[in-house]
Amino acid sequence: MDIIATKDKKEIHIEVIGYHSHGPTRAKDFFEVFFRSISRLKDGAIRCIIAMPNLAERGLPRRAYQYGIAWERIGKAFPEIEIWLVDIENQMYRQTKWNDWLK
Repeated sequence: MDIIATKDKKEIHIEVIGYHSHGPTRAKDFFEVFFRSISRLKDGAIRCIIAMPNLAERGLPRRAYQYGIAWERIGKAFPEIEIWLVDIENQMYRQTKWNDWLK
């Protein structure tokens, strides 16, 4: 687990993933962080967050489209999953739900 944050006595579990220039490495890391994230449900997580660099935004719609119905079903089965895009340079982040990436 990378980060546990508490707000209003509710814990959120954040798994952090980096951005690799090598596509297959990005895919492997994404699948690994997905499973680490949902595994936090056993710890009582009410929000399972995947935090990743904002550069990943370019590939997320394509990834969601590629998996189509499977991506959608994952989002429905695990409504706790969120993807946060982190912009380190501007010290900002954007919160999204898993199925926000379906177009």
